[in-house]
Amino acid sequence: MTTTNTRLADLAIAPASQIMATPYGDLFTNLAPETLETMLIKWTAKTECLTRASLVNYLNLFSHLGFEASVPLAELPDEHIRRIPAISNARLTRFKAKLQGEEIRYPERCLVFGQAFHAVTLEHAPSGDPVWNLRPSEWEAIRQMRDAYIGDFGGFLASQPKFRRLSYEKPRVWTDKETGLPCKAQMDIACRKAVFDLKTTSAWSEERFTELLDAYDYDRQAAFYLDGSRAEWFYFVGVQKRPPYAVHIVPFHRDSDFIEKGRKKYRYLLRKFQESGERV
Repeated sequence: MTTTNTRLADLAIAPASQIMATPYGDLFTNLAPETLETMLIKWTAKTECLTRASLVNYLNLFSHLGFEASVPLAELPDEHIRRIPAISNARLTRFKAKLQGEEIRYPERCLVFGQAFHAVTLEHAPSGDPVWNLRPSEWEAIRQMRDAYIGDFGGFLASQPKFRRLSYEKPRVWTDKETGLPCKAQMDIACRKAVFDLKTTSAWSEERFTELLDAYDYDRQAAFYLDGSRAEWFYFVGVQKRPPYAVHIVPFHRDSDFIEKGRKKYRYLLRKFQESGERV
């Protein structure tokens, strides 16, 4: 019997993700049936936004426990990045974890918080939308972060006339030269000369933010994205999640040691992926 008092850490995760039916639509999730039942009870007690998108976001608030949920692939629009049959940087992250026998865990609530921040900042989505299941304090932080991003990064772009004709969240597909594997990326912001990636961060300084780039394999992401484009520069744009909501703009040239280290990482994983015979 499941109750709202069940400890979340005691809830079971299935060996593999599968499509599961709910009253709000099918989900692709790794939750065991009894776990999903418990989470449905908890979710309906907390929100008035009873939609599948809200349920997906609610479940992903607990990614620190290994919970995963998404809309089934077949139900997404044909042009959606997930429908493109190619290898993404996120797929490489999952493949690396599989090689090392590890589970991917994210800090509590950070996955949905970051997605909501991207939606508000890059897609002009409404702040405070209940579909995200975020707390009032989190929405206030997102609004402050968005304003800091607009002021600081907007001013940076205005001072750099070489960055023109920006595209936002546009999928790109290419073939890896060494393995022949199809690759893909949805870059936050891109132009002919540069790729920009927006990150939320706890870092209080640019130095600390730069130190964290290695810890999260962001060098691999930067190299992967640059090699999938003709751009010369990759810019990380980190926005602090707490006051004073500092904005850290850190560039790397495609020939830098940082990018070369990341290039070795992604090429190693692509070779291993090819050898494994896994389906793209």
